Amino acid sequence: MFFAPTILKLVNSGYNVDLLCFTTGNYGGVGHERKRELDVAVKKLGIRRSTIIDSDTFEDDPSSFWPTEELIDIVCQTCHKFRSRSVVSFDEFGVSGHRNHCVLAKVLKKACRDQLIPQLFVLQSVSILHRFPDEQCLTFWLNFPNRQLNYEIDV
Repeated sequence: MFFAPTILKLVNSGYNVDLLCFTTGNYGGVGHERKRELDVAVKKLGIRRSTIIDSDTFEDDPSSFWPTEELIDIVCQTCHKFRSRSVVSFDEFGVSGHRNHCVLAKVLKKACRDQLIPQLFVLQSVSILHRFPDEQCLTFWLNFPNRQLNYEIDV
């Protein structure tokens, strides 16, 4: 959902795009459905190959913290395996403020600075007002009891 426009632009410009996803999307017990949806999206978007990490270490929960060393190890191994020239991921606000998205961004920035991964591009998070321009959607979000906030995480 978040990366589809970027992926389409890259694929349509002749670049090979590979995907690394750290969960099956099993938050709320819907992992099998999310995995099927991702498989369909991979085909429709023209992604060359994909890897999904299905591990209790990377729990699909907006409030979970993922271990930074294991994150970077998997990213580095995957970049090497896929011969990646660049990485596209979330920015430090994680688009939706999910802690796991935020920590991934921070880990990737550090890895890029340390030259452990190739060039890094991040999807710029936008204000909630830009994501939900409709008054009804904004009202729902403001009243939703489990809405997520952005978190700062030191890596």
